[in-house]
Amino acid sequence: MYPTRPTSYKLYDSTVPFSLTAAPVDKIFGVARLTTEKLDLLKKAFTEDAMMPGEAAQKVGVTYATAKRYYEKWSDEIKRSLESKLVPNIEESIKRLGKKRKARLRTGQVPPRTGSKR
Repeated sequence: MYPTRPTSYKLYDSTVPFSLTAAPVDKIFGVARLTTEKLDLLKKAFTEDAMMPGEAAQKVGVTYATAKRYYEKWSDEIKRSLESKLVPNIEESIKRLGKKRKARLRTGQVPPRTGSKR
């Protein structure tokens, strides 16, 4: 005949104490940890070299998914770093253009701007 089914199932043995924090998180979820050297290279690729996750993954030697995960995790820091490089350049460009315009006005090469564009 067929074997009989147990009437109740136990998920774990209640007599043995257990803790969810007993094992490291990377062993529980199977997440590989990156070395600090690779993390530093990845962050440098994003912040200093302005690379996207695919380019940075190839340069550092990690998977695209890992690079993308850290890109999203560090997005605010990456954005601030790239903006801090752009703002001084924009300010310098504006100053340079203003100086060129003033110089052309002095030499008479460019007529001064008027209020209307017609």
